[in-house]
Amino acid sequence: VALAAVAHALGGAASLFEIASNGEPLNHSVQSPDGIHPTLLYGLSSERVSLLSPCLEISRMKRLRMIAQKREALAGLRVCFNNAGGYYNCGECEKCLRTALALMVIGVDPAPLFSGKRPEPAAFRRENIDNACVAAMYAEIRDAMHGPEWSVWRRQISNMLDRWVRYERWMAGRTLGG
Repeated sequence: VALAAVAHALGGAASLFEIASNGEPLNHSVQSPDGIHPTLLYGLSSERVSLLSPCLEISRMKRLRMIAQKREALAGLRVCFNNAGGYYNCGECEKCLRTALALMVIGVDPAPLFSGKRPEPAAFRRENIDNACVAAMYAEIRDAMHGPEWSVWRRQISNMLDRWVRYERWMAGRTLGG
């Protein structure tokens, strides 16, 4: 909504503004707390300003592949705000770990972008999924892992997704004691 307000404030300079979606599947009834549902953009548009969310049909992994094909785009990939040692990305937070893993899955060495670090499966033991959007992202990454070299990774990501499902069931009161 804040980006829509900025677009309206700048509305005299341009009439069409594109606001990136977070790659979340649109079939979820509740949108990620850090994103905006693209259909809301029509309601936030006006006669002077049109707001769009392009490339909705493109998943996060496909978007990352597109970024990886362009050296300049990959070099400017900014995932978090925790700068470490002059790098854009700390390489330790959940978003950095998830993005670095996705880069590894598509065949790109993440170390130059993430403080010289590459994630290890054990790093994901301490991470918890906190919303359906992030769960969908991890499921997409896991499903893109092919071959025996990814078996440990698939197991670790599946464990995270299993914890998320149990947490969702508990929150909904659908557990043995709920």
